[in-house]
Amino acid sequence: MGRKIETERDIRPDSQEAYERKNTYLSDYSLFRPISVRGLLNDYPELNDVVEFKKLSKVELLFTWYFANEASPFFDIDDEFERAKSSLKYALYVAQDNSATRSIRQQYATLEFPEKVASAILKMKTYKLGPRVRAKKMVDNILNNFEKIIKMDIDSDEFKKEGEKDFDKIKKYVDSATNIAKNIPDLISMSESGFAVAKRGEEMSDSEVDGGGSLIDQWHEEN
Repeated sequence: MGRKIETERDIRPDSQEAYERKNTYLSDYSLFRPISVRGLLNDYPELNDVVEFKKLSKVELLFTWYFANEASPFFDIDDEFERAKSSLKYALYVAQDNSATRSIRQQYATLEFPEKVASAILKMKTYKLGPRVRAKKMVDNILNNFEKIIKMDIDSDEFKKEGEKDFDKIKKYVDSATNIAKNIPDLISMSESGFAVAKRGEEMSDSEVDGGGSLIDQWHEEN
């Protein structure tokens, strides 16, 4: 027996949060955006540590993302039945999976989700885009500032005092540069991960999905 999520209470953000997300720079970003047919667990290794997500198939997790992640292109669809239908449609296409039976699609379309999917939906809601975007920007800013420090020329007048080299200032520069070098590998790793944040506009479009071939043709034939 599936568990029906009280989606308006458990999934949707309050109106102020939704307003702020739509009307700030956050609208330019996405979180855990599907990027391959291998699935979100492969695309974002950190999700492998989440118990609620490890239990799901590729399609189930993709559906959870499209339906419940605040950065999903469908998250602001007020009609939850339409949101569920679109979410499953995209999940099947992205995973290139045609195993979903008509009864399974009808179950999702009526919001009667399997227990494990219902739990994953509630967990997905807890991931917030804002803090991750800020973290990404902070790391980028740190790297930019580190670069400015490293580029300083110790032969310039800035490192002189009364026309002579200021060795105290040079020593401080060397100490700073050494500390920067120690932190660079971790910062690079964080920057490369991007905190699972990506620019919007890269999700698959309706035209791509509707032109996706047999999976989508099958969807339209059976619905």
